[in-house]
Amino acid sequence: MGFAMKISICISTYRRPEGIRRLLTALDSVEDAGAEIEVVVVDNDREPGVRELCAEVGSSLRWPLRYAVENRRGISHARNRALEVASDDSDWIAIIDDDEVPHPRWLAELLRVQAATGADVVTGPVVPHFEDAAPAWVEDGGFFDRQHHPDGASIAHAFTHNVILRASLLRDSRLIPAFAERYSLTGGGDDHFFQRVRKAGYSMHWADEALVTEWIPSERTTEDWLVRRQFRIGNASAFIRAELEPGAGHRMRCWVRAGKEVVLAFFSLPLAKLRGMPAWVRARQRAAFSLGMIWGLLGRSYEEYR
Repeated sequence: MGFAMKISICISTYRRPEGIRRLLTALDSVEDAGAEIEVVVVDNDREPGVRELCAEVGSSLRWPLRYAVENRRGISHARNRALEVASDDSDWIAIIDDDEVPHPRWLAELLRVQAATGADVVTGPVVPHFEDAAPAWVEDGGFFDRQHHPDGASIAHAFTHNVILRASLLRDSRLIPAFAERYSLTGGGDDHFFQRVRKAGYSMHWADEALVTEWIPSERTTEDWLVRRQFRIGNASAFIRAELEPGAGHRMRCWVRAGKEVVLAFFSLPLAKLRGMPAWVRARQRAAFSLGMIWGLLGRSYEEYR
């Protein structure tokens, strides 16, 4: 039987054996949409923790599974290694995180929108699933709600938690390496890559029915974690903007915006406290994002993944 295309599903993992088992089991129920599929798992642990698990689950997986180890610590290294391991003759690269589970029509929906739009990159929504009961204020505040767009819409940003892209993009000299090493421990490398993809003239579109569920542990449903995450995002965004939009004028605008946001955020804190936990945490996040950006503008990195 011939296939219309070949897709490599790339997964990077670090000490999440239960997540990998859950993800690989779910992938076995994903519709192949008439494509030839392979699964690539890259373990970023110096002491490979999921090798035996991949051998066990891979033996019953209906698609071939390739396992590799990336000894250099950091998510960018692991992602780039996964792209290297993927077959040279793949037409498309799909990427999903090791704490996620795709719905059965995940690939089919990504490919449906690609066929309708001719997109070079297609991404879709991630919906939260709390491993334990989350505090009511977390759910009420929608802190883990992800973006939504009209189905098929052109978009400006994409991330590796639910995406498919033309393999040929990875041979464009402007996009090599795909994931910059400087973001290995800070995060933000996927945002940096897809912003470069868009600046290079490639199109990105949204598949609103290509659903992926993210499993969220209880340690991520705390006020401190949510605030630290925004500091990290603000910090990484400063470096991304400095690289992709260089120039003293743009840098000065970033300083003004970040300073203004910090002042407004801190003045809003007393009132936010009176309005309840969601408003309080949002105000703290706003301040943390801007402080993270200022830290980045000073040339300092926050390495959340160290």
